[in-house]
Amino acid sequence: MSVILASKAGFCYGVRRAVKLALSAAQRGGAHLYTIGPLIHNQQAIDLLKSKGITIVQRPDDVMCGSRVVIRAHGITPEVQRALMSKCAELCDATCPHVTNAQRIVEKHAGEGYVCLIIGDRGHAEVDGLMGYSAGRGFVVEKDEDIFSLPPLEKVCVVSQTTRDEENFDRLVGLIKERFKDVKVFKTICNATSLRQRELLEIARKSDIVIVVGGKESANTRRLVEISERTGTRTIHVETADEINLNDIGPRDVVGITAGASTPHWVIRNVVETVQNHQLRKQHFLIVRFFVQFMQFLIYSSILLAMGAAMLTYSSVRLMGQVIHFPEAFLAFLFVLSMHLVNKRLSLPRDERLLYGSLKSFARYKNAFTLLSIFCIVASFITAFFMGELVFALIVLSCALGLVYSLTLLPESWGRIIRHRRLMDIPASKDVFMTAGWGFVVVLIPHLTSQVKNPAGFYFTLPMVMLLVLVRSILLDVRDLEGDIALGKETIPILLGPGGRRYLIRAMFLLVFLIPLAGWLTKALPVDALAMTLLLPYLLLHYPLSQRQEYYQSLLYDGFLEGQFMLAGLITYGANILIHS
Repeated sequence: MSVILASKAGFCYGVRRAVKLALSAAQRGGAHLYTIGPLIHNQQAIDLLKSKGITIVQRPDDVMCGSRVVIRAHGITPEVQRALMSKCAELCDATCPHVTNAQRIVEKHAGEGYVCLIIGDRGHAEVDGLMGYSAGRGFVVEKDEDIFSLPPLEKVCVVSQTTRDEENFDRLVGLIKERFKDVKVFKTICNATSLRQRELLEIARKSDIVIVVGGKESANTRRLVEISERTGTRTIHVETADEINLNDIGPRDVVGITAGASTPHWVIRNVVETVQNHQLRKQHFLIVRFFVQFMQFLIYSSILLAMGAAMLTYSSVRLMGQVIHFPEAFLAFLFVLSMHLVNKRLSLPRDERLLYGSLKSFARYKNAFTLLSIFCIVASFITAFFMGELVFALIVLSCALGLVYSLTLLPESWGRIIRHRRLMDIPASKDVFMTAGWGFVVVLIPHLTSQVKNPAGFYFTLPMVMLLVLVRSILLDVRDLEGDIALGKETIPILLGPGGRRYLIRAMFLLVFLIPLAGWLTKALPVDALAMTLLLPYLLLHYPLSQRQEYYQSLLYDGFLEGQFMLAGLITYGANILIHS
């Protein structure tokens, strides 16, 4: 099976910023929150915003006095903005910065006596906003005929709708220059739009069929459809995976997938998974289907992750110079499996349309997985009981803390004073609590139960294990960034921003190499620790995988991240055999 997913598919910077600002305003609470027209052109994203209490109206007159308004990504006219400012308690400007730049160009040149020609779709919200800044000295140019019907003009300023087709813009500008002498041209097409369109041309040439995902009302999505159709490649425009006619896709077809700038991450992911699963079912090789489906089960059920916890427990015990016992590894397996199953259960969005990946599979069998998590909790209690009173007390305490983590601790009336009423709502709390939980069961308990104590080894092993867990969590958060933003989550990558995310990942990768090396040099860890430095080249595979979206947004990347824990156990075991053979 072969799927090529465009690296530029989905939310552009302006859309991501608009959604984030709107959801942040909704979370703050206060007066009623409106947008004038849809914030972005995607029905699934709009439905999500509505569920957060954001109301869409069409005119300033529909806004109640004293309320709050978010200006949509496409921008509005100065007249509408003045009307809103006169009656709103708060006006949040989520206009895309690229649109704002075009507005300033139009406003400046209209004031200098230029007639502004706006190349774009007549009636589109962004174009209407730009016309508002032309002070009555603007014309919309949509096709060749519009240029020929213009009156004689002396000074002309040309701008573009930011999502316009670059080739079409250049052609129309050529006709404008032929007709008028004094022409200033500003190519205000967003760079992300240009890159998205060029990438689509490359993908279309390699594909048997192209699927463009996005709202039917989205101008930039329709433009992608037109560009793909011009290449002669079969092209399908869908809003969701449910609209795909799978009979149109053969088991060996190369399927190119791209999406408009307003298409949410989870919608694209569902399309990719639908196509991949369809092609897998059509595979003639039974062994291939069985292997992939078996791996899906292990990953989506978190069983592979729990097996990794058991293997990592073996590594931590070896690094601390102790002897591994089955109950320690088994307890880590049970505890991690139950912790992640419970976390998935709590993370399920109420709207099933927001489900994708492991959450989608989990939701289908959520009752069975809930029973499994209860079984694992009970089994961990029994295992801990036979390991001693201290371990039993620690496991009971950790489960109690896990329960408190998800409970609403403060009454609703406190919401305006204290924003977060549950521990799980605190920014980055999921990553912190999960990392601490792994360190507790994988390192601390084996250290406490061992008859031979190695405090120095413990102080190196604990941060090493917690770092590996944090690496997995952060990399998943980065991949699922758009979905988390849309759901209003505040993960570490969201809080750090693009630059901070890059530096954090590089720092974590470097520490994966330095901690075991420093532990060995200071003689706190045995020579086995040097083998752990091999995890660095494995983790560096993140970079090529993240460049290929069809791998990055798939089961393969999930398995890659879970595999680091299995690899840690295997290389420690191999190093132990080599050293002592």
